[in-house]
Amino acid sequence: MSFCLKLFSKKEYKRPLQTGFQNLATSDVNAIWYAEDLQGQPVSNESFDGTQRIILGDLIKDADFSEDSIGPWLLKTRGNFICLSIGNDKIEIASSVFSILPIFYLEEKDVTWISDRMETLIEIAKPEIILSKEHLLERLFFNYSLTDRTWIESIKQFSANTIYIFKNGDSSFRQYLNLFDLYVHSPRNLKESRQELVDLFSKNIEQYLPNEKYASAFTGGFDGRCVVAAGLKAGREFESYSFGISSASDVDIPKRAAARIGFNYKSIDLTPNYLEKEFRIQGEEMVNESNGMSTISRAHYRFGAILLSKRFKYLLSGNFGSELFRSAHLDGVMTSNVFYSWLKEGLPQNIIKLKEQFTAFSFLNEEEFAKAYDRLRNDLVEKRKKIPSIPLNSQLYYLMWTDTLRNYFGPELSMQLKYLVHRSPFLDFEFYKALQGTEYSGAFGNFRERNLAKRIKGQLFYAHFLKKNSKGLFKTITGKGYKPSDIVNPIGLVRVSFAKLLKAKNPADKDPLLANQGFKENRSVWSDSLSDWENLFSNISSVDSRSLKTLISGRIYLKHLQAKRNQS
Repeated sequence: MSFCLKLFSKKEYKRPLQTGFQNLATSDVNAIWYAEDLQGQPVSNESFDGTQRIILGDLIKDADFSEDSIGPWLLKTRGNFICLSIGNDKIEIASSVFSILPIFYLEEKDVTWISDRMETLIEIAKPEIILSKEHLLERLFFNYSLTDRTWIESIKQFSANTIYIFKNGDSSFRQYLNLFDLYVHSPRNLKESRQELVDLFSKNIEQYLPNEKYASAFTGGFDGRCVVAAGLKAGREFESYSFGISSASDVDIPKRAAARIGFNYKSIDLTPNYLEKEFRIQGEEMVNESNGMSTISRAHYRFGAILLSKRFKYLLSGNFGSELFRSAHLDGVMTSNVFYSWLKEGLPQNIIKLKEQFTAFSFLNEEEFAKAYDRLRNDLVEKRKKIPSIPLNSQLYYLMWTDTLRNYFGPELSMQLKYLVHRSPFLDFEFYKALQGTEYSGAFGNFRERNLAKRIKGQLFYAHFLKKNSKGLFKTITGKGYKPSDIVNPIGLVRVSFAKLLKAKNPADKDPLLANQGFKENRSVWSDSLSDWENLFSNISSVDSRSLKTLISGRIYLKHLQAKRNQS
């Protein structure tokens, strides 16, 4: 929990009174509570010409603050945080650019509750725990939500890049950033824009580097390597790390690179002991501490956060790096074939036709989901109408950045607020905006492009960044079987092609994070928890593992919320 706001819609506006958590429920005036003891959530409370600005989270770069509206100010800041601007006549609430940290709200007859934790709303307002079937369908079809729905029917989530405004007893939402507006029809070419982008990112990333010792994620990929390179260039004190079993390439590659160049590295070894004693509880708590937005498969994130928090206040990662330079093309953890199909032509007319087209969902009980499917389909028809007429791949790219990525990475960062501060330098709006005017942006390319030669432009950027900031990492092999230096010369490109061919014949580690094995060992116990939902499914035994993980995670979270409601 970190904050909760109670607002009365039919009373004369008064500034919220700061109160204790237990007093919120009985308060008969506008009131606010926020925690000040979360290790990963710094709190600042300042006044600007009578406007109180409360920052919950990691505000890395501030800017000139205006009490008129927080929108323009947000676009000039850096960091992941939630801002509450409380003035004499209005309140504005928003998450930082890209809305990685979620905000939820519950509207009752005369009261609106707002919090960054759904369980907080459950504990204080005590709404009925009623499953949103529409959200369940979203999670099954798309992996993540494309609307404002959550697992609970009465609780909604703020849309991306919007400000909630409460004025004169009335509330409204205003969008302060539409990422589709950043699309350009004639981007600058790679060669022309390369050095400018490398210099800009080299300058901006320094602001993300803490002045105290920190942890820096370092795997066999390129994006985390760039963050490590920036730390080396700036002379910061850090320890690099990665997750995995000892034989995983994401452990072996960084270990050898660190030893060769001479900086600290330590692996978070996921041994059989982790499977036996940690996986189940870490998976369930990962779901609960991420507002039900994560799944049990991401148990290692919480396990790692707890271990790292014992030694570090800050964690830096290369999250969002790859997603800047390329658009999605696979059916995987971020997107799905249903998502691609919806973007191209919308959802099938009804749930019967949906099951015919996508047989993986044949287990859904048509009678139970028919109305929910129709409501969801209608909402998504309206959503598609708002997408501008730009190339299909560009639509996909900006949709991913508007909805999918915040719902994929957001759960990880939300969970970590309890333990440490997670900084993602690639999530820099100034750099993102500059990138959109160049061919380096993932917005430019073919829809679901599978040609590896055309998807390598991000690695081209990484290579030039590493060449500028760390010659050692520039010339050290990656988990892809080639060095960043190979990408920028003709002979090296031959090695790149050969490595990719070899990689295709010999796929990467099958289960380096033990997510599949952990699920397999706990599947029967977790599957038993779905007995309450038997009426929703016609043949639960036919459910594939991805859908089953989604269902189990949702059931775990709803039981968690019900327990919180009963205890309060």
